[in-house]
Amino acid sequence: MARDESPGPVNRPPFAQAFPVILDDADIAAAKRGAMRWQWEAEREGNRENPRFLSSTAIQSRDEALAVAIEGAVGEVALAKLFGIPWRPNVGGDRRRPDVGHCDARTTRHLGGRLLLKPDDEMNRPHCLIVGTAPLLWFVGWIYGRDAMLPRFWRPERRSYWFPQAELLPWPVPPERFHYERKEAA
Repeated sequence: MARDESPGPVNRPPFAQAFPVILDDADIAAAKRGAMRWQWEAEREGNRENPRFLSSTAIQSRDEALAVAIEGAVGEVALAKLFGIPWRPNVGGDRRRPDVGHCDARTTRHLGGRLLLKPDDEMNRPHCLIVGTAPLLWFVGWIYGRDAMLPRFWRPERRSYWFPQAELLPWPVPPERFHYERKEAA
C-alpha cells in the first residue's frame, strides 16, 4: 500500500480530548428545518448582517448559504444533545441569545478546523467547537470569547478570530460555567 493510501484514523479530529456526539435521523431533520427557517427569515428581512445570509465572500449562492446554515444547525443540535436539553433554533437573528443553553456553538466539517469568532460575538459567553458531519460530530472544546479574541488569532482577510483546537478547554465544562435548566425525561 502506498503511503498516501494508508487508512489512518477515520472521522476523528486530531485533538485527543475530542469525543463523539452521534445524531439520529430526527436530530438531523430538526437541524435542517431550523436552518431553512433561519435562511427564510434572513432572506425575507433582507438582513445582510445575518451570518446565514449571503454576506460572506466565500458563499456564492443561496444553496451554499443554506448548506452553511445546516452545518451550523447540526452543530447546535449536537451540543444540545450533549447537554441533555432541547434545541430551540434562534429564528429572528437575535445575536444576544445564546445558541444552546448559555453558550454558542461553532461548527465546521473540517476535523482539524478552528473555532471562528467575529468581533461582535459575545465576549463573556462560552463558545464550543463542534467538528465533523452528521451523523457523527465531535465536541472538541470550549473557550470564553474574551479569551479567544486575541490579536495573534486575528485573520484580517476573514475579519475573524481563528482559535486553535489545541488551546480550547476540555469537556467536561464545569457546571457553574453554564446556567441552563436541564429538562428531565417524563
